[in-house]
Amino acid sequence: MTNPKPYHQAKRWRSYLWQAALWHAAVMCGVCLMSPLAALDVADLSPVHNKPAPQHAPVTVVANGASAYSLCFMSPGPSERLEVMVRELQTCIELSTGVKLPIVRSNVVEPAIIIGDCAEAAAAGLIGKSMPIEGFEIKTSEKNIFIVGNDDAVDASADTFSDGTAAGLSEFAERFVGVRWYWPTEQGGRSTIKQTSLIVPPSWLGDAPAFRFRYYMSWPQEPTRGSILLAGLRNANSWPMRLVVHSPIWKDNEDYRKNRPEIFQMNPDGSRDYGMYCYSNPRTLATFMEHIDAHYAGTAKSTFIIGNTVTVSPPDMGISCCCPECTKLYDKSAGDLGSASRIMTGFVTRLAEALNTKHPGKQVLMLAYVNYTRAPAGVKLPKNVHVEVCGMAGIASYKEPKIWAADQAPIDDWIAATGNKVQEWQYTCWPSDRVQMPFQFPHVLQEFYKANRDKSVGCFINSGVDKEWQRFHFTFYTYLKVLWNPDFPVDAAMDAYCKRMYGPASGSVRQLLQLLTDGWEKSRWPNGNLTPNAVYTHSFPKVMLEQMRVLLAKAKTEAAPDAVAAKNLTYFTDVFQVGFDEYVTVMEGTGVQSMNAMKVARLPTIDGKLDEEEWKKAEPVMLKKFDEYGSKKQADPIYPTEVRALYSLEGITFGFKLTEPRPDLLKRNVTTNDHGNTYWDDGVELFLDTTGKIEGQFTQFIVNSNGAIQDLKSNQGSWNNEGVKTKSFLGEGFWSMEIYIPFKTLADDARGGTGVKWTIQITRNRMSDSDINKDHPRESQKLNARFGGFNANPADFTTLNFRE
Repeated sequence: MTNPKPYHQAKRWRSYLWQAALWHAAVMCGVCLMSPLAALDVADLSPVHNKPAPQHAPVTVVANGASAYSLCFMSPGPSERLEVMVRELQTCIELSTGVKLPIVRSNVVEPAIIIGDCAEAAAAGLIGKSMPIEGFEIKTSEKNIFIVGNDDAVDASADTFSDGTAAGLSEFAERFVGVRWYWPTEQGGRSTIKQTSLIVPPSWLGDAPAFRFRYYMSWPQEPTRGSILLAGLRNANSWPMRLVVHSPIWKDNEDYRKNRPEIFQMNPDGSRDYGMYCYSNPRTLATFMEHIDAHYAGTAKSTFIIGNTVTVSPPDMGISCCCPECTKLYDKSAGDLGSASRIMTGFVTRLAEALNTKHPGKQVLMLAYVNYTRAPAGVKLPKNVHVEVCGMAGIASYKEPKIWAADQAPIDDWIAATGNKVQEWQYTCWPSDRVQMPFQFPHVLQEFYKANRDKSVGCFINSGVDKEWQRFHFTFYTYLKVLWNPDFPVDAAMDAYCKRMYGPASGSVRQLLQLLTDGWEKSRWPNGNLTPNAVYTHSFPKVMLEQMRVLLAKAKTEAAPDAVAAKNLTYFTDVFQVGFDEYVTVMEGTGVQSMNAMKVARLPTIDGKLDEEEWKKAEPVMLKKFDEYGSKKQADPIYPTEVRALYSLEGITFGFKLTEPRPDLLKRNVTTNDHGNTYWDDGVELFLDTTGKIEGQFTQFIVNSNGAIQDLKSNQGSWNNEGVKTKSFLGEGFWSMEIYIPFKTLADDARGGTGVKWTIQITRNRMSDSDINKDHPRESQKLNARFGGFNANPADFTTLNFRE
């Protein structure tokens, strides 16, 4: 069954008086501690679709620590998730009641919780394949409880299946056993409720997801694929079109490099860049089709094809091909997120048409990313083209209307261009890599997916920042919940989470959680720009941080008598200190390395040697490196880099001396300006904010060891400098570089002088022989490297003081 029809909304029906009388009798006999009525409508769970409940007494699975029931597992699931959830249900019932129900496979031993399709379930009116994709139903009978879902293949060729029964087990565990999964179970994130009995009221309910693509990936941290946490939260992807990111990869194909150089991107000097493709050259399309033909003929498997879907996902960089055909299509006026989009849409159109001719029914799935994120105005693509859109700002930043609108536009434009819903690639690692406070944004997620319920099939959630689940676990819990149903009751879930996990400290933690949520979601940054000043002035000002400190101390005292609550509180609060430290760094300047630019009457000649007398007046600073997954502290690099600065009335010159064992092995492929691969050579970056305000506006120069320059202003690559000069020199055990920047190219009012302060960041990307010599590793160095993230992370920007 491949038609994702909405689940039939049956009329709610219950005999409240009859069930209430049974419940009253059970309570009087001391059988149960939880109301069976309460299990149907749970405040912190999404609503389900109820059908007329069967007419029978409540089903007593466990009574006073004893049970005759079994978990009858009737059919294996399409994935490991069903097996995980069967064992998890057994564990949760045992944790809750003290009774371990036996698992019986492929046989019904009544009374039972019967899991999966079987004759008995069919007799009760439950047939998995008749349910929506990933849909399930839970139905009670006089003796048994049935949990059945659609476990059919959606596209067996793509290894894509419906996993409905596993979702039904999650629902049963949550709604009737009282389980929640807030963070990895091995770290104590599973919440259960102690009860002497487990009684299930007469019920017939079902559900299916609003979004079928709900796939969280965390690397290198937990939770891992196949974990109980992700299984319980229904992390899955039943959408048949699956992307293979940054594929195909032919850069090391010697045959193609020698005999098909035209399929690779052309550099401005006419040479070929083997790390990117020329998507305008007919030979590139022919090469794709050769692989596609061989794949579907069964003679050679291609990595960029899954089932009936052919991926078009360029390497992880912008497209900047300078061949005549691409140059005609390149559109600087479309901005940095759309300048190469006509190149890509031209290619996928030709590819889709070729597939329609040679392989009818096959689909093209293009990743919209970097400078081809936005659809060209008015473009119409073949119906067999689908698009996965990257949210380039990071979904947490959608709390800013300006940012949401900027990332919503590509979604709407690609839908208009293709006539198809989009898939999403959302980054939760942005901007959490640049803001150390454990902010929360559950309502942002809910509002976004309510708005895009009919536009998106769901998303790939790209995690990958240190302790990310620990910092944002309630928001991540919410993320997978709203992808299943955007009407998930966020605030009620927040209340329940605090009560369940923190016991006597629940009130204080609830206030803390509200501060983290409101501070992030309700604040507005100047011009909608993420900067540390904006975060710690508008989102989390000093007065709010002091409130947090008081609440943290209070919660710790309140939780102390309860060992479980105290342990949970440690998990929640251990990540606050780094945020407090960041505030001190950003707002008070403590521990930040600043830099001075010294005035001279005449700037040195730009020859790269740094041997003129003027350089003796300049004060050197040394770049640092960041231990990304360790101590959050700066360290000295293996290859020290010294930076100096001099200025005159006309401009400023930066001088670099960079330690390098073999300067002759420097990676220096790019020889022309404004090339997309400049950063991947040995070189340096300068981020210069001449306002000194750290409000997200800066001019950026990437300069490699050849002196090739890539320049950007306010993150726009279409800007070009005037008058910047640079030169490198190769010495013994080092190389050096001078970069002269005239003030007039930065801003009309940019200048140097006593009392003038800019904010800056300076970085070095050490590549050299790192790919062939493990003893000479690549290094990313910065003037300040306290908080990691992008080189452009404003939290690590510092002051450049102009001195006489």
